[in-house]
Amino acid sequence: MNHLDEMTLFTTLVEKGSLSAAAKALQTSVSTVSRHLFSLEKRLNTRLLTRTTRKLVPTETGRLYYEHARRILEEIRDMETLLDIRNAVPSGHIRISLPTLFGHAHIFPLLTRFSALYPAVELDIQFLDREISLIGEEIDIAVYIGPLRESSLIARPLGEIRRVICASPGYLATRGSPDTPADLPAHSCIAYARLGDIPKWQFRIGGKPKNQPIHPRIRSNTLDTVITAALDGAGLACLPHWAIAGHLAEGRLKTVLSGYEPLPLPVNILYTHSKRLSPKTRVLVNFLINHIHFTS
Repeated sequence: MNHLDEMTLFTTLVEKGSLSAAAKALQTSVSTVSRHLFSLEKRLNTRLLTRTTRKLVPTETGRLYYEHARRILEEIRDMETLLDIRNAVPSGHIRISLPTLFGHAHIFPLLTRFSALYPAVELDIQFLDREISLIGEEIDIAVYIGPLRESSLIARPLGEIRRVICASPGYLATRGSPDTPADLPAHSCIAYARLGDIPKWQFRIGGKPKNQPIHPRIRSNTLDTVITAALDGAGLACLPHWAIAGHLAEGRLKTVLSGYEPLPLPVNILYTHSKRLSPKTRVLVNFLINHIHFTS
């Protein structure tokens, strides 16, 4: 078994979580998978997987090998797909999910350019500020803002979003400004949160991430609602800098806790794990990656 085959076998083992599931996915026997795993661990002279009562779990070394192997295999698939694309005109339907305000401001203009370059591709654009299921909702790709949950989805980074804590001058004149994140529970807060999220804001304090619980007076899953509430003096809000830069410049909002700026939020393109994405989807993913790297 060559190195690429070993990488394919190991990444499948990690993603499937068991010898039997990996053997089924690779269309081979459990004994064959077990034998090749043993040979790989022997060649590398290290343990890559441990068995719990429920599944196979990568060791620290195994996790490192998995991340590098997955990246190498993905790059090979990208190269092969790009070669295919040279001989095929992308066409067909793509359903894409975007966060509402960020999508309108930063992604939608790129999609109109993409549409002009590839007129045979039909784009179905959904603006959704909630958790989604790519498979269940038949979404081909999604732009997602925030920490990623454990899943089998492929994530391709677009950058990160700077956030600030802010409030209206009227609120600050009445309630004062917090001196540290520990003061936040005593303030009225406005939370931008998806259904089921625990209201908290995350800061880097002493070089380490720290979650600060808040008591939101208002919470919403749409960013424009939170911005409007902050402008109306309803409380402190943790907001993307790009979305409120005009309000800050004109004095309608003021930042607080400048020495404790919240951790930035990652922005990723998500799509389902596939050995070969369709040319239309691969072209769109690469187009977005090549045309945007968001920092604010």
